[in-house]
Amino acid sequence: MTAARRQLTGALLASLAAGAIAAMLLLAGAHGYVRSPLAGPVADGGWTDRSRGWFTARGVLGAEVDAATGRSYSWIGPSARISLPHLDRTQAYTATLIVDAARPADVAPPHVDVLVDGAPAGRFQTTNGDTAIAVTLPPRGTDRAVLTLQVDDTFTPSGDPRVLGVIIRDLQLAPASGHFSVAWSVGIDVAAAVALTTMAVLLCGVGAGLGTLWASGIALALVWLTLQDGAFIGTYSESLFHAATGACALGVVIAALRTRWPVLAGAPGWGSAVGVVLAPTMIMLAVFTHPLATIGDGIFQLHRAQLVRSGSYFFTSITPRPFFEFPYAIGLYVSALPFWSAFPTELDQVHLLRGTAVIANAIVGLVLYVAAYRQWRDRRAALFAAALWPFARAPIEALCNANLTNAFAQGLFGVAMGVVGWAAAGATSIASTGIAGLFLIGGYLSHFSTFSVGVPLAGAIAIVLVIGARGPDRRTGWWLLALGLVAAGVAYAVYYSHFTDVYRQTWARIAAHEMADAPGSAIAAPPATKFHRWWTGQSDDYGLPGIVSALVSVIGLVALLRRRGRDGLTLVLVGWLAVWVVFTALGILTSIQMRVNLAAAPLFVCLGAYGLAEIAARGHVGRMVAATLAVAIAVSGARLWLMCLGY
Repeated sequence: MTAARRQLTGALLASLAAGAIAAMLLLAGAHGYVRSPLAGPVADGGWTDRSRGWFTARGVLGAEVDAATGRSYSWIGPSARISLPHLDRTQAYTATLIVDAARPADVAPPHVDVLVDGAPAGRFQTTNGDTAIAVTLPPRGTDRAVLTLQVDDTFTPSGDPRVLGVIIRDLQLAPASGHFSVAWSVGIDVAAAVALTTMAVLLCGVGAGLGTLWASGIALALVWLTLQDGAFIGTYSESLFHAATGACALGVVIAALRTRWPVLAGAPGWGSAVGVVLAPTMIMLAVFTHPLATIGDGIFQLHRAQLVRSGSYFFTSITPRPFFEFPYAIGLYVSALPFWSAFPTELDQVHLLRGTAVIANAIVGLVLYVAAYRQWRDRRAALFAAALWPFARAPIEALCNANLTNAFAQGLFGVAMGVVGWAAAGATSIASTGIAGLFLIGGYLSHFSTFSVGVPLAGAIAIVLVIGARGPDRRTGWWLLALGLVAAGVAYAVYYSHFTDVYRQTWARIAAHEMADAPGSAIAAPPATKFHRWWTGQSDDYGLPGIVSALVSVIGLVALLRRRGRDGLTLVLVGWLAVWVVFTALGILTSIQMRVNLAAAPLFVCLGAYGLAEIAARGHVGRMVAATLAVAIAVSGARLWLMCLGY
């Protein structure tokens, strides 16, 4: 048996084992971890706009929030349909709905007829107050249940055009045995998702030790997510399977490419970097497509994408108080449109936009690996850069808030800067120029903040290279300066030149000191208040790197300046750091507010990776300390994923 065949066989066996373990964990978790009953409103009202994992609903008019209690509730119309797509029906269940007629005093509360799987299950009288409607879901030879509600009398309140039936305040599902079980189809989907993702990581060339770590993490994460809010009863497992199928297809492609090109852009082992980024990216996609994931500005992004799809390309958005108008670039929407028809519902389309931003962000990790290895010739440091990138806090926070255009734009900009870092190691070529230029233009055409920060950032890095570098690295500085000017010119000509009146009006408002008269304005706050918001993460500038990441970044910066102070990549990072410091100071001391933390996320990852490699080079104890610090950084980033789920 050849080495390649043995490797493929080992990867297949390891993947099957990971899938089998995941299936057993899922069965055990549903029985012992998920508490009975599953309960909650149809969906969350307000900004989070979360839905539920264990059912889907039709005929519901949208979640609202009771101002007095803070509870979410949902009106239904004349009828509503609640589907439990993958409920194991080998036992009976009790489904309870808490409804409220919410009728005016002179209007009689209606009756609600409930059907279970199309068969009448009872007629219930509602009241103006919480009324419990309980029905039994008997055992059946299927893995699906459908509740249909029919209201015999509706009303339309004054000033509200909706035809209203009753309010659903809460739904509950309790198994007769007191323990939930998992439908076979769900167990197969989750096991296959874990196995396919594990196979993808191993096909990329990740070694046995790191592969085992990632396989364990993938299995635990996907199983845990499937158990949250009874998502094993809903359609979530199907989305996991589809995403994992795509990941495995990517793994096959990477395996073929690394066989043909084991060294990419001067960096051997690049396939391992793809695998190291792919595993947490798959988990990130699983988090952001979970029903409990915060929708945030996702619906706003969806509506803008729909405008672009209908032929409207030039529009603006408004900042928080004092409400300045600025151009809202459309690069993300244009990138997602070719796949639009494959995502039928609005929520699916939000997931498409979010997934596109996640994928753009993931590519940065691979480019950082190539740039770091090309310059430092240290595979450990380069792998640290790839491994830490998916846990960088600023991009995760932007994705959690669904500021998807900014996250997407910074992903493209990060790729461009990674290519610049690679080129600064003496690798400037027509290919690198073209790739960096395309991604730089794409980033500028995807968010105004990326354009505003990116132009001076690229210029500062170019100037640092021209002044501080020698030989080929200095030529890279001139190359970047010219490239930055061209990219900025193209972006302005294509998009931003259409908003001259907007710029004029904004400048007039600034000249009139309007922001000083805007109560609650973040721009008009005193420096001490701005600094406190920045330090505590309450400002509009996403994601400080975190204490541990900042610590290892300082170690990396000191080591680089001492050992590689004139290297091209070091000078790129120094210029990047200078821009971060300047814009951060401007945000605290002046009215200039930019998301420079988001723009600087690759900077801190590169410095942190070099710092961790320096620590790991100090023998066995150093490796243990470096591993511990790396885990701490990963946990700090992953905590934001949990916050996105409401934890």
